[in-house]
Amino acid sequence: MDNVLEKLYCVHRHPIENHPVCFANGKVKDSVAKKFEKYTGKPWYQFPGYRIGYLDIEVDNLRADYGTMLTWSLKEKDGEVYTGQITKRELFSGETDKRIVQELVDKMQEFSILVGYYSTGFDLPYIRSRAVIQGVEFPGYGSPYHFDLYYTIRHKFALSRNSLGRAV
Repeated sequence: MDNVLEKLYCVHRHPIENHPVCFANGKVKDSVAKKFEKYTGKPWYQFPGYRIGYLDIEVDNLRADYGTMLTWSLKEKDGEVYTGQITKRELFSGETDKRIVQELVDKMQEFSILVGYYSTGFDLPYIRSRAVIQGVEFPGYGSPYHFDLYYTIRHKFALSRNSLGRAV
C-alpha cells in the first residue's frame, strides 16, 4: 500500500495545484486515487499528508481598500486552532493589519486544502487585497486548494437564505 500513496493527479494528469477545479468536481480518476479508495474506502481528499483547515476572518469594513482585517482563525481538521488578531497599538499606529495578514498567509501555506463558507466571494479576495496593500506575497492560484461550502449549500438545498446561520 505504501507505494500506492504517491501524489494525486486529476483526469488530465495534473496535480491539484494546477487543476483545482478538477478536484472540486471529483475528477480524480488516476490509478493512485482509485487504488487509495479501493484499499481504504476513503475519498481523495482524505489522502494521507493532505492537511485540511477551516478558514474565517473578521474585518471592520467589507471593502479591503478601506477596511482592516481584525482577526483570523484557521482550525485544522481534528487538530489545533490557529488565530491572529490586531492589537490596539497596531490599529492606531498606522501599521494596521500587516502583521496578521503575513501570519495568515504563512499559516495558509502550511495546509493542502482550505475550507470556508462564502470564502470564494469574500474571505480570499479580502485577504488577497490586504496582502497586496500591505506588500505581503499571496500564494498563487490553487495553492493551497480551496473548497467553498457556500456553493454546496446553495446547489443542494432550497433554503430561504444561503447564510451560514440558516445552513447549520
